[in-house]
Amino acid sequence: MKYKAKERRNQDYFGHLSELNDDYLAVKMADRIHNLRTMDNFSSKKIYYKLRETEKYFFHVAKERMPEAYFIMKNEVARLKKIA
Repeated sequence: MKYKAKERRNQDYFGHLSELNDDYLAVKMADRIHNLRTMDNFSSKKIYYKLRETEKYFFHVAKERMPEAYFIMKNEVARLKKIA
């Protein structure tokens, strides 16, 4: 039950990414990249959750609208998967 509520909140929060104008989207993407780059000392559980969230909510929008951000995020996700 708690998991479903969290998923619903995430959908509400991240579901609008594709509707953002380019400036706001660029800020969201930069923030996510920063988050990924600074997670090395986080627990494996926290890293896994953030990676899943990134793949689910950010990848498709970034790939379509901001390919450079997608490329960076994809590389950071791959790097973190090795240490998680």
